[in-house]
Amino acid sequence: MALVLGAYYVAPKRGRHLVLTACSYVFYAWWNPWFVFLMLISTAIDFFCGKRIHANKSSEIIRKSWVIVSIIVNLGILAFFKYAGFFSQNVSVLAKALGLGEVTLPPIFNEIVLPVGISFYTFQSMSYTIDIYRRHAKPANDFLSFACYVSMFPQLIAGPIVRYGSIAEQIRSRVHSVDNFI
Repeated sequence: MALVLGAYYVAPKRGRHLVLTACSYVFYAWWNPWFVFLMLISTAIDFFCGKRIHANKSSEIIRKSWVIVSIIVNLGILAFFKYAGFFSQNVSVLAKALGLGEVTLPPIFNEIVLPVGISFYTFQSMSYTIDIYRRHAKPANDFLSFACYVSMFPQLIAGPIVRYGSIAEQIRSRVHSVDNFI
């Protein structure tokens, strides 16, 4: 944390999001580098959906459609990782109970590992599109700012889930002072 803080304050003001985001992704990749792609997918989808929701101010159907896309994709990814193993283990038991005989799924379903913090960053990322849909927040200025919000490592794996609307202004323009530091 001290190294990140030092790098943050040494970086030029325009590069501070990059420092925080890069450090957050390195922190997350430490456990399993492949799962960084899941976080990037969720982040990219919600960033895009948020932009589409905001751009369609007059069409409630289109706005709602983009929120639904965000929710389905994010909850689909989350459900797959949380429940694929459970489903795989119980499909054979259920098939036997229903008299359908032996049913086996590919072994890969039993080997799925739940990515650390997936629930936190999934719900945090979805809160962005929901807050924009409800008009509680404006979309992030750029992808890097949004990625910084989703991946912030001090709360990434343990929470709490921070609503985008409650932190958007701090991401756009941080105020630094000794009082805020301590």
